[in-house]
Amino acid sequence: MIWIISDTHFNHKNIIEYESRPFQDVQTMNAAMIKNWNSIVNPNDIVIHLGDVGLGNESQLKEIIPQLNGVKILIRGNHDRKSDSFFLDCGFAKIYRTLMITVDGKKIYLSHTPESRPGDGEKYDLHMFGHVHTKGNYPDFCHNGACVCVERWNYAPINLKALIKMCEENTTIEERI
Repeated sequence: MIWIISDTHFNHKNIIEYESRPFQDVQTMNAAMIKNWNSIVNPNDIVIHLGDVGLGNESQLKEIIPQLNGVKILIRGNHDRKSDSFFLDCGFAKIYRTLMITVDGKKIYLSHTPESRPGDGEKYDLHMFGHVHTKGNYPDFCHNGACVCVERWNYAPINLKALIKMCEENTTIEERI
């Protein structure tokens, strides 16, 4: 299975207040997101993280990332400023700026920001992105795709095939509950 997620911001104290995350502190937030992730992702699943993994030094992220099930792929976000080797050493299998994949005949463009576009006018069916959290004028589904920030998806990865289906049906949050 393929899962998708963005903007976990592990170890980021200020994100709790900035996004009104329902956690009393960083330790509680980290533990909840690890638990949520591992409750649905199996060790052999693929998880594509659309950036802003977390803050902290290598030892702090090396403590968290290996606890997360799945083969992890990182699409760099604006807070992911460390080297590729840093993220590889933390447990990511591959690192990209953007990525185009095909799932069930649909071309899916993956990036950190909603404004990002593939080069040379390359065509795609859906665009999955993060970065905006709950701010701005971005609904869950827009730009022929979806925002996969953790605040919008119960602090857990989303099954990519299910997300594609929701995009096709333009399902709203209220309809998913």
